[in-house]
Amino acid sequence: MTNTFLTDPEISVRNDLRAAYQKAWTVLAEPGTWWTGRERIAIASEVRLAEHCSFCKERKAALSPFAVKGQHQSDGILSAAAVELIHRITTDPQRIAKSMFEQALEAGITRQQYVELLGVVTTVVGVDTFCKATGLALQKLPEPLPGQPSGYEPQGLEDIGAWVPLLSVKAGEREGLWGKFAPNIVRALSSVPREAELLLEAAQAEYLDINNATDMTLGRGKMSRLQVEILATRVSSLNECFY
Repeated sequence: MTNTFLTDPEISVRNDLRAAYQKAWTVLAEPGTWWTGRERIAIASEVRLAEHCSFCKERKAALSPFAVKGQHQSDGILSAAAVELIHRITTDPQRIAKSMFEQALEAGITRQQYVELLGVVTTVVGVDTFCKATGLALQKLPEPLPGQPSGYEPQGLEDIGAWVPLLSVKAGEREGLWGKFAPNIVRALSSVPREAELLLEAAQAEYLDINNATDMTLGRGKMSRLQVEILATRVSSLNECFY
């Protein structure tokens, strides 16, 4: 990446936010834990295709996404199961159901692959949304790097009733993912620690220091904590966010 990432002569971006986004963007192209660099960039490309996918738009407007039959506009690099996941998560996250997740497992996508795919989607949606909101141009996707996925499986995963296993709080501390506070939104990706780490770094730049999240006197820049939370609550409500 060059130092022109997220730069515009008329728009100022905080250095910590730019650094977090630039790191996540660079990592998109690298071999991941369960997907190759080529596959990760293909996931990122599908996120952008989903925004203009006519099938996704029809399903989004339907009472039920299963009431509409059709085919996604796709690059054709990834499996149909992976494309379905990416497009649904990107365009209709409010109606993601466990049945969709189970169908992906039946099609051969592992739980760890699902988590990493979710991490890539989150990165692209986050950076692209920031660009659209600020008037910055969308960043070009990086060229994929060669190599094989690491296949790293952390110790200390547990089943707490989620769709995927999560690292225990103590295991996450050993991985360096969190300190005294382990937010569930980060734990959700913790079976693939690198994705959880990238999410946490971006979240801390966007929101506040996770380890001080319970300190209600802590604000962000010129915004008080109350203003931060009102803004976050309003955005979450408009997005019909679970949290």
